[in-house]
Amino acid sequence: MKVSSRHVRITFLAVAAVLAVLASIIYVGKQHTAEMVKIETLRTEKIVISKEEDGVTIYAEVPQFFEGSREFKQTNVTLRAQVEAHIKDAVDGDYMPLSHGSVYQSSFTVDYSDNKVLGVLYTGMLDVQGAAHPLPFLKTFVVDRVNDKVVAVENLFKDSSYLDLLSKLSREDLYAQVRYGDGDMIPDKAMIESGTEPIKENFSNMIPTADGLLIYFPVYQVAPYAAGVQQVAVPYKKLASVIRGDGPLSHLIK
Repeated sequence: MKVSSRHVRITFLAVAAVLAVLASIIYVGKQHTAEMVKIETLRTEKIVISKEEDGVTIYAEVPQFFEGSREFKQTNVTLRAQVEAHIKDAVDGDYMPLSHGSVYQSSFTVDYSDNKVLGVLYTGMLDVQGAAHPLPFLKTFVVDRVNDKVVAVENLFKDSSYLDLLSKLSREDLYAQVRYGDGDMIPDKAMIESGTEPIKENFSNMIPTADGLLIYFPVYQVAPYAAGVQQVAVPYKKLASVIRGDGPLSHLIK
C-alpha cells in the first residue's frame, strides 16, 4: 500500500508534537528497563498490516516467533488476532473513534526472553483527525514458550488476590516517585487511587524481567497526559505468595 504524502505529513507532525510523551514508553518513571536474555535459537519476525479502512490509515507490526525450524503456531495466531482486535477497537472505539484522515501505527519490541517465557511490548500512536494531540498506546504480551501460548495476565497468578497486592505495591511506588521527584511522575492523588484500584483492567499490562514484574500504566491512567506512561517494578520476592507455582513465571521466583 502506498501512503500519501498527506498521511506522511500528518504522521511526521504528530510524532514531533508528542515526542516527549512517546519517549516515555521507553524512558519513564524510575527508568526501569526489562532485561533481555539472548536465546540463540529464538527468531523473531513480523507481519505488517498496512491498509486504509474507512479513511483511516493503518500500519501495524505483528510479532511472530520461531525456534529453529519450529513455529510457535498457537502463539503467532493469537498475537495476530489480538493486534487485529486492538485495531478494530481503536477504529470503532467509544472513547475516541478514528475518523476519516486519522492514523493508527504501531510496532513491538521483545523486552525479555529466556528459555521459558517472553515479554513483548506493543506500542503505537493514534493520530485522531481533529484531536488536540495524538494518543500513545501500549499493550503487553507474555508468551509461554514451553506450551506455545500467550498467557493472560490473570493466569500468571494463583487467584484474584494478586490484584490487592499489586494495588498496594503500585500505590506505594507511585507515591514514592512523587515524593522523591523520581522520573516524570506528576502528582495527582485521585488518578493514582483510581488507576490502581484492584481490578483487572488496571493491571492488564506487565512484562517479566529477570528480577520482577514491570507494570505499565498508560497515559491518563495514573497521571496526566504530560507525564506520559508510568512504570512500577515489583520484585518477585514480593510476589512469591501469589504467582502460580505451575505457571510460566515460576522459574523466576528466587
